[in-house]
Amino acid sequence: MPSRRALIIASIVFLVLGILLSLLPMYGSRRSESRMEEVSIRDVPKDFVLATNYLKLSTDAMVNASMGKPFSVPSNDDLDRLITRLKDYAMGINVGYGELAKVLMRASRAYLSMANASKYVIEILPDLSNVVAELREALRDLSMCRIDEALEIYRSIEKDLHNVRNNLSLASTNLLMVDEDALLSKGHRRILNRSLDTMLKLGESLASIEKLFQVIERDRSIVEAVCMGKNVDLNLVNRALEDLRNVEYRGSENLASEFYDAKQSLEDALLRIAMSYSTKTSGVQGHGAGYAVPSSDD
Repeated sequence: MPSRRALIIASIVFLVLGILLSLLPMYGSRRSESRMEEVSIRDVPKDFVLATNYLKLSTDAMVNASMGKPFSVPSNDDLDRLITRLKDYAMGINVGYGELAKVLMRASRAYLSMANASKYVIEILPDLSNVVAELREALRDLSMCRIDEALEIYRSIEKDLHNVRNNLSLASTNLLMVDEDALLSKGHRRILNRSLDTMLKLGESLASIEKLFQVIERDRSIVEAVCMGKNVDLNLVNRALEDLRNVEYRGSENLASEFYDAKQSLEDALLRIAMSYSTKTSGVQGHGAGYAVPSSDD
């Protein structure tokens, strides 16, 4: 638990930072062991702001990439140098001494996590743009019962999809580690929470679509036969129908309409076959429900 004195100092640092920095004594600039540039304590809060800006820019670029809009990629080299400086601050380099140093070191760890999250997002921006565009096309193919075409597209981007989801997970994990109370301002906390929410929702939507294609892959022969109007065993039709109904969409609204169009089209095709069995064999099936999901001992 921080001492009362530490909390007072933190308030002074973060609320009247400009005035305080103009009065701070120079503790002596120390050269970082990991780079050849002079950094003073005056640079520390500027880098906190820079880390927040990187998070905002990378999140905005991620949103645009996921919507098929033009996006600009923030400089990776500049971000790498910022991450190096934040690591130094977190270890006590260039942050002065005493209680002030403790406050700045704590804040540095928070902003380092934000910068690391930005790094993970920036790395996947080109892949994300391509993956989302291809998934849209594959979902449209599913909605028109073009199963082969849809699966061919999905398989072509499956590796990139896994990479995108992995980086989004790593970025989200870094943001979840951030100590919000250590951040410079309420504005920084808003950017943190918006970015985290956006990343989590995008990750959930991609996971939902991936699950849908896994179901189609598993039940491919059934779905293909149904789409071609062939006779299929009723138990198999019901199994595929249940599998589809168990796939729910979660996350951002970005890909929701394509997902539901594809899912609904396939469910309708399966239901038509199930209903045709019900009509033909209503006396055998009983209750007029020939498309009911069979028991687990089938």
